[in-house]
Amino acid sequence: MATPRIKWSRKAFAQIRTLPAVQRHLLEIGKRIAADAGEGVEARSSVAGGRKRARTAVVVTTAEAAEENAKHNTLLRALANHDKG
Repeated sequence: MATPRIKWSRKAFAQIRTLPAVQRHLLEIGKRIAADAGEGVEARSSVAGGRKRARTAVVVTTAEAAEENAKHNTLLRALANHDKG
């Protein structure tokens, strides 16, 4: 019996990773993490020019939030809590 062969399409994978639905899903996850981190934190999402995947970043937007994050690692804690639940 012959072994079945699968021919993967890298172009199709790249298209899937940049779909608007995937970007929305990543942004939703980022927003939940940002909400857990508190005030002065927001999620940003993009598919930068020529990239092969959507990206979401959770960033601090105020000096107070940056100081809180530096002292207490609020972004890491919010991410860890998200992974648990």
